[in-house]
Amino acid sequence: MPEPSARIDGLEALRAVAAFLVVFDHTLLMLIDNGQLPEALASLAYQLGSVGVAIFFALSGYVMSLTASTGQGGTRAAGRFLLRRLTRIAPLYWLVTLIYVLRLAIDGRPPSPEALLQSLLFVPHLDAAGQLRPVLGVGWTLDVEMYFYLAFAAVLLLPSALRLGGICAIFLTTGATTFLSGATIADFFINPLLALFPIGMLSHVLVEKGRGRTILFLCPVFSLCLLLSGIPPATCLSLAIAPLLVLTAVHFPRLTGPAARAILLLGQASFSIYLTHGFVLGPLGRVLENLSLVPPLAVLLAFLLTAFAGVTVHLLIERPMLAAIRTRLGKPRKMEGALAAR
Repeated sequence: MPEPSARIDGLEALRAVAAFLVVFDHTLLMLIDNGQLPEALASLAYQLGSVGVAIFFALSGYVMSLTASTGQGGTRAAGRFLLRRLTRIAPLYWLVTLIYVLRLAIDGRPPSPEALLQSLLFVPHLDAAGQLRPVLGVGWTLDVEMYFYLAFAAVLLLPSALRLGGICAIFLTTGATTFLSGATIADFFINPLLALFPIGMLSHVLVEKGRGRTILFLCPVFSLCLLLSGIPPATCLSLAIAPLLVLTAVHFPRLTGPAARAILLLGQASFSIYLTHGFVLGPLGRVLENLSLVPPLAVLLAFLLTAFAGVTVHLLIERPMLAAIRTRLGKPRKMEGALAAR
């Protein structure tokens, strides 16, 4: 079993990988829209983004199970958990969303007050195009994360041995109920990627028991079953790959040296990178339309600029804001603070 510090390093590095897979996805789509890459690469772009999101979800399941295993359950623990998750995600998300709303208003395309309120409250809803998207498009994953956090808070009321089963029961019951009722947002609750949260939790349980390699067998078999049931291949591949990458990250040796520090900083800034990369890629796409830059260099430039913007936001806004909030709320346990998801 690796030391906790090594596990933290591996998970932080994997967050950076996940964030840049999403950046890679959107960069490829930008170049395709510009006519600089063939349309045939769109499927590759979507696959990369799907794997990146899947990693985030599997990481959340693993980390939440890990942090819960070091503390008590019960009503107070559930309340503290929700408060810390909300204060970790909401402030920066709200700030970036409001900046985006200002930009939309300047362009004469402001969202409706109802859509904005639902977005800020993490309520899944259909946008004007009929898609399950909040005002800030990338925020759909945060709606999913918040759903998991609510479910996880509920199972903190149960004995630890029943929590994994409790999460599965909540997801299955909610998914079946909304699907059978024909609810307009049923697709949100039957998204196959939701399975990554309990899979991440199961990964932690098995790792703690010294049986982590079981995931090497379970995930491909589970993904194959989904594929045979008609789930899109890209989703099935993401479900197979993400937990295996989490397992690899957990057993990765502790990272040292300047390059390692840079990777860990990118992992710590992954949430900022994820939320802000669209603000970089939009203007960059317009600039690249007038430049004869070969696609590999365009992708590299996109990576460098999104990394710079995300790290800057993390260091100057996100980190001080979180520090101020945590000072008021009281510091979390060391393990919880080090492994706070995204």
